Amino acid sequence: MVAETLHSYPELDLAHLSVQLPTFRSTFDYNSIEQAVAVPQSTTAEVSQLSCEVEKVIRLLLVMPMLSCEDERSFSSLRQLKTYLRSTMTQQCLNSVAILQVHQSVLMSVPLNDVL
Repeated sequence: MVAETLHSYPELDLAHLSVQLPTFRSTFDYNSIEQAVAVPQSTTAEVSQLSCEVEKVIRLLLVMPMLSCEDERSFSSLRQLKTYLRSTMTQQCLNSVAILQVHQSVLMSVPLNDVL
């Protein structure tokens, strides 16, 4: 399952990661994600380059929601924002946005310099 998940991140070099991760585990002592985050920050640039793929994984872990409620909260916030925008938008503006959405393929073919 971990391998399948890692394959969905093309920015990771899995061959390097498979070498760097065991080295990182055996070289550094950490018991939590906070301690693992502190390792690359406390090492020199040369040492950090030796575990650059591990550092990428740590960064991904830091931005990945751990619970589904975090996802739900972000979607709820987005829903509230959309509701606010709909309620404050004038009818003319709403109609214009709807037309742009319907004719999106035509809109994307217009060069940006012609619009500006």
